[in-house]
Amino acid sequence: MRTLRIVRRPLLLATLLLPALALPAAGGELSFSRLNRSYADLVTEAPPYEAGALVLRLRSPSQTLILQSHLLALEPAGDGTWRALLTASFLGKGQLLADLELGGVAQQLTDELVVPRQEIELPARLRIERRPDGYRFEAVELPPSLPVEIRSQLGNRLVGLCETAAVFSFGSLDCSTLARRLQRVDVPLPPPGPGAELFLPLTELTAEERATLDALLKGESR
Repeated sequence: MRTLRIVRRPLLLATLLLPALALPAAGGELSFSRLNRSYADLVTEAPPYEAGALVLRLRSPSQTLILQSHLLALEPAGDGTWRALLTASFLGKGQLLADLELGGVAQQLTDELVVPRQEIELPARLRIERRPDGYRFEAVELPPSLPVEIRSQLGNRLVGLCETAAVFSFGSLDCSTLARRLQRVDVPLPPPGPGAELFLPLTELTAEERATLDALLKGESR
């Protein structure tokens, strides 16, 4: 499966992970309970995958992602920005639609999409600005994408169809590549700069978290 395109929010995980990336941690680590929640419909479809006579278009019209836990490491970079590394654990599920063309024959397949429990690490460099009603975050450095593992019975069926077609195409179809693309999605992150801005209201932080972040920002500005 190729990269899924983000809709309505900047990034499958960027929209829900960037707030945590910007927050300080006593002793270098911290987690935020209000960010551990469910997020709906963050992605929609992948670009077509083509391999010889096989053309595959994948869509996910609805899905839910649950951020179970996260742990943040944050330190000042010395230039007014912050180096951050977030470790996050999440899982989810949704609907998967596949439009398949094989040898000129088209069909649509539907199945449940499962995002198995997994842990990722997301590095970033951030600029943080305190405002009266919250905090503005801008990603100065961010990876281009975030790998997410996915599973579905539909994936197994599609690989089976590909392997059957490969017999008649004398091996011209690369079904191993298709199998890998059906097991991992490289979710695109927004490019660094103004387009990667996020505003976090004060209501998303506890009083203790706000006090810690304010103290950290004041210390960095001196």
